[in-house]
Amino acid sequence: MRTVTVLGASGFLGGAVAEALAARPVRLRLVSRRPAAVRPGAVADVDVRTADVTEPGAVADAVEGSDAVVYAVRPGGYWRDLEHDPASRVVAVGAMRAVVEAFRSTADRPLCVYTGSHLGRGDAEPHTEYERQKRDAERALLDAHADGVLRGIGLRLPVVFGPEIVHSPSGPGSVVGMVRRAFAGQPLTYWGDGTLRRHFMFVEDAVSAVLTALDLPGPLAGRCWSIASPAARELRDVFGVIARAVADHTGLPPAPVVSTPAPADTDARDFQHDVIDPGPFHDAVGWTPRVGLEEGVARTVAALAGSGSERPGAAPAVAGARAHTSGTE
Repeated sequence: MRTVTVLGASGFLGGAVAEALAARPVRLRLVSRRPAAVRPGAVADVDVRTADVTEPGAVADAVEGSDAVVYAVRPGGYWRDLEHDPASRVVAVGAMRAVVEAFRSTADRPLCVYTGSHLGRGDAEPHTEYERQKRDAERALLDAHADGVLRGIGLRLPVVFGPEIVHSPSGPGSVVGMVRRAFAGQPLTYWGDGTLRRHFMFVEDAVSAVLTALDLPGPLAGRCWSIASPAARELRDVFGVIARAVADHTGLPPAPVVSTPAPADTDARDFQHDVIDPGPFHDAVGWTPRVGLEEGVARTVAALAGSGSERPGAAPAVAGARAHTSGTE
């Protein structure tokens, strides 16, 4: 029975990974600032710990004795705000470096799977603090792999969405935000002509990619891999799927999907299409996503309706491309 530690286990993706691992016969250590939820009937031997990864020694204590670590730590708040929040780097990059240091004295090479996001739009160099933090965390991981400290696997995810986010205190992401707007009868707005293409992935597929990395590290260790749906979708098409799914649930006419002017602080990168090739990851381990956009949106709509969060006024102020440039909801 190996010990698997999930750092960031109370977050959206970390919580979903933790739930999947709880069904396995492992010693499962769930570490986060808030106590992670564990459903009854877990097969795993679950140890729930609360810790602040920015505190000295907290990460070392959290990962001690681990055979594998899933790194799902991320700063709170909107990704653009990271430009003005130096403390976010301590969380996003400092915690990864602390994992590396914690494993330097171990005889074995524990496995570390980093759940990051697709960097930029195919550019070699990052242009935002969000992207720089992801790059620096990846570099720390891969340098440690090269030094023989651990076995590192980086997963670069697209926009990940799903119903589990209704339990996250960090607030709704792009897809959930638009679902709530549709329930509230508000327009779903995009910038320009709506042909901007983004990859969207249902949370179950993102979790299966993480589990695949844990189960088949051999061909994956030592590099970062892009994970994505087979094809990017135009935003106006995606928002239309959302509007129709909510209408199917409520029996009311679909919310309008309309163009709106872009805010003054946008730049050209906000209008660049996703450039993600998931082929190498598929070729290496045979992984492929199984939940299409329509099915994932329908399941998200049903979950939100059941939670009561579709009440009027629940919709956030989110619009256009900006809602879709970060890696996860």
